[in-house]
Amino acid sequence: MLVNICEASFSFSDEEFGSNYCAVDILHKQGNGYAIYEVKSSTGNDTPDKNMPADLLKYARDIACQRWILLPTTRSLSVVVCRIH
Repeated sequence: MLVNICEASFSFSDEEFGSNYCAVDILHKQGNGYAIYEVKSSTGNDTPDKNMPADLLKYARDIACQRWILLPTTRSLSVVVCRIH
């Protein structure tokens, strides 16, 4: 059975880290675990600086936060980044 959830939301609270929330673009059931898909798009108006490391670092931090929040909920979690031109 194929299971995909768009904009799946997760939250948890604990004493050490406080309240945490994330929304995953696409959550895909994969075997005994899940894959999170982060979708980034670009338009024809993008500047050449769009792919500079600062922008990529922002995306990486966003994905890392999502993975950190979801990882305790599953035994297997993979991350996929999709860029649509």
